Amino acid sequence: PEAFFLIAGNGPDKLRLEELAADLVAEGCVHFMGKVSNGKEGAILHIIDAYLSFSQGGLGILEAMACSRTIISTPEHFPETELLEADYNCFLSTDFSVTSFSHAMNKALNNRQQALEMGRNASATVKEKAGTSVMVKAFVDAINYTFNKIKQ
Repeated sequence: PEAFFLIAGNGPDKLRLEELAADLVAEGCVHFMGKVSNGKEGAILHIIDAYLSFSQGGLGILEAMACSRTIISTPEHFPETELLEADYNCFLSTDFSVTSFSHAMNKALNNRQQALEMGRNASATVKEKAGTSVMVKAFVDAINYTFNKIKQ
């Protein structure tokens, strides 16, 4: 397919990934952009079609969901990933193997219309379950709970 990987960050596996890409991937199909400056992370979400998360979680998943991006992920158990629903708002691998993750990637590449629909569903999920009003209510409830406990 006409696709390439954009890998952001300078994590501990960067050199290993660069070596693997040089050995295993067609030239020009992987771009390493290094560390992304604070405050510039959101711009990346406007130039990508899919956000891939292999055993990492993080707020990037929620941000990508809010931007209606296709999510491809392993079945993580982090607070940020609890909103992922396989075949509704993401392509979820069945386990943490490279084979399963690549199967989820292929499914997304071969079902472009479904991938776009899942991106829209992801955005709706974030707005419904983690939007500003939901988060403000959760904070207010936590403050009230704490205040009532102190009064007792």
